Parts: sequence; structure tokens; C-alpha cells
Amino acid sequence: MDPWSADVELASATDWHSVGLVLAGLGAFLIGIAVLARGHRGLVSELLGARARGLVRLREVLFQRALLVVGFLWLAAGFAFELAGHLHPVATPSFPVAWAGAILVATLALLGLAWAWALRAARAAVRQHLQRAPRDLAADMGLARELGELFGVESRPDDTVETYVERVERAAGLPERPRGAGRPQTAFDFGDDD
Repeated sequence: MDPWSADVELASATDWHSVGLVLAGLGAFLIGIAVLARGHRGLVSELLGARARGLVRLREVLFQRALLVVGFLWLAAGFAFELAGHLHPVATPSFPVAWAGAILVATLALLGLAWAWALRAARAAVRQHLQRAPRDLAADMGLARELGELFGVESRPDDTVETYVERVERAAGLPERPRGAGRPQTAFDFGDDD
């Protein structure tokens, strides 16, 4: 018996239609989670302009987008595998346990990477924004606490406003701001029309 024919028989015994159904079902589930993850309370607070946990919410929104991408990828791949199953039917279809396990492991790995990417992307976007438009964090402790939560800076019992803000700025990679004089002066460019 030819060693290559065993691989052909094994490949032809795979029920691609069932693999496609597993992928499409998982993709639809991930899309559903991404769309329905924000409950009615989150929507109401967003519509009413509540800023509570706004920066941490950015990470959740980015993760929801990643869920949508993975869900659509799995859904499209599922339809492709179902088409392959239709074109190459098997005599005795059976549930592809090994494929389902591999798909589940791949999904969990992708979602773990998406969660890490969402944190990194949220931190980078906030850092970039604050470098372009600096804020006096000592004057806006609500924002300082949100930044501390986003960048993993815990407040300590011996913290003062200044020490906490300095640690948040250091963790966020922001340039040090002058202290004591209030908000830094900003230069305005009115443009020279002459």
C-alpha cells in the first residue's frame, strides 16, 4: 500500500460539512456576544454622556470589535468548509471531534490575543491623545483615576494627589508636567494671512 494513499483516505474521510457547521456556529455565537455584550445600562449611560469608566470601556469596545472580526472569520470559513463538504461528500458522516477541539483551542487563543491587543491598543490610543493634547491630571482626578485603572496603577494609602499623578504619568509614558503653576500654557497659531 502506498503511504500517500493513506493520507488521501484520511483526508477524504473528513466530514467538511460538519467542520463548516462547527465554524459557522461558533462564528455566529461570537458575533452575538459582541453585539449583545453591552447591555441596556451601558447604552443608556453612553447616551446620557456618563463618563464613568470611560477609558476602561475603550478596551471593552476594542475587544468587541475583535470578537466581531473573529466571528466573521469563522462564519466565512464555516461557509467555505460547508461548500467543500458539499463538493466532497463522505459516505458515513460523523461529528469531527478532533476538528471541533482544534477550532475551540484556536478560538480561545485568538480571543486571548484579542484581549491583550485591546489593552495595548487602548493604552496606545490614550497615550497618543494625551501627548497631543496634554491635560492637568492633578486638576482632574476623575481622569487620573481612569488612567490609573487603564494603566494598572493602584492608589496607595500614603499617596498624595501629586505622587499618584506622577506614577500615573510615568506608567502612561507621558512627559512630566510642570507642577504648581496650574495648567501648562498652550500656544495658539492664529495663522498669518498677510
